[in-house]
Amino acid sequence: LVSGATTTTIVDVPLETIFNYQVNDESATLVNGRALVSGRALVSGRALVSGRALVSGSVIVNSNTVGNNGEKIVVIVDAADVSAPPADVLGLFKSINLVTGFTAGSHLIVPAALMSENFETTYALGNLNIGPAVLTIKADNKKGEYGDELPRFTSTITGYKYDDDSIKVVNGATTYSLRNNANQPVTSGVLSSGAYRIVPSIQLFVPANYTVQYIYGELTVTRASLIVKADNKVVFEGDPLPEFTATYTGFKNNDQSTILSGPVYKLDPAFTGAAGQYSIVPSGLQLLKPNNYSIKYQSGVLFVHNERENSVESTGSVQENNTALMRKAKAIAEQESVSVKIGVYPNPVENRLTVSFGNTRFTGTDVIVYDLLGRIQPVKKIGITANSVVLDVKALNRGTYIVRIKSSKGYTTTKIIKK
Repeated sequence: LVSGATTTTIVDVPLETIFNYQVNDESATLVNGRALVSGRALVSGRALVSGRALVSGSVIVNSNTVGNNGEKIVVIVDAADVSAPPADVLGLFKSINLVTGFTAGSHLIVPAALMSENFETTYALGNLNIGPAVLTIKADNKKGEYGDELPRFTSTITGYKYDDDSIKVVNGATTYSLRNNANQPVTSGVLSSGAYRIVPSIQLFVPANYTVQYIYGELTVTRASLIVKADNKVVFEGDPLPEFTATYTGFKNNDQSTILSGPVYKLDPAFTGAAGQYSIVPSGLQLLKPNNYSIKYQSGVLFVHNERENSVESTGSVQENNTALMRKAKAIAEQESVSVKIGVYPNPVENRLTVSFGNTRFTGTDVIVYDLLGRIQPVKKIGITANSVVLDVKALNRGTYIVRIKSSKGYTTTKIIKK
């Protein structure tokens, strides 16, 4: 500043380089084409020209040259001030403390310069300890049903600082594990009904500026719905009760094999042996893991036939007004007809007809339905057991039909009415 005594070097440093948060000082974004890299300027320093002083046309401190205690002081000015007109005057200088880092860990504090003519100034470094910030990851609550695939687990992360995000901080995807109420890891592929903890986990890039706080979510596995429906049964008056059975809808994971006992069945009204219709009421199904299912019971029907009301004489007489139709029906019934108990339910019938043979075994392929003209009617067999068959008669027109069955004792027939 005083000719031949001191040289002040000016380095162009954009304002953004000082005040902006830089993620990496080795790859800082250039501002106006210039940035500091490793403490060196990209553009060589240049001295003041035209004799313009830094402050009011005089030297920096008390109009004297800078002494030893003020050597190597860095003065930062705006880039626009360097090329300002000669009459322009720089304003008040302010000291700036510097730090060697802003990530979590230990760093140095470089004290700001103190320029004084009256004091010899010495400097000592300070220590800056930056603790990691808290990053919180919270697993979202989920619901599922027993036997189904697990839902997709998700979570939210909060606590990022500055312009940090999951891409810059988290190394890889979030993983999840499950724990039961005893805080034990759950590794089974099929979860029983109940509540489980969803435990998230993440890995941070090293060095990490964060510590992770985990908040568990809750997985609720609800019971699956299981329907136990008593099967319909048909017997004749005076016959012993059949063996009651049920159809199950809703079992998962082959759990039907885990039935311990039941169901048990009750007839409503109480069975007296008289002909009529009774409700078969199931209950008391015992499972190895009962908490996995919510059981709903549905009643079936026991139809006890009066033999005289539901069989056709071996003569084949069917009460119709048309004589020709009577002859046709009689001819069908007389073909190798034998005396076998046959029950039909319901009769009259609308959609499905159950034909029961008591204790007589039969071949399910030998069931034929005729109209009163002797024409075979196309009906579908939708259920066959050793002594019964279920026919789909929904497509038949209204009227009277003959059902002809071949059993182990020969042929027999019965009359049905389609409504």
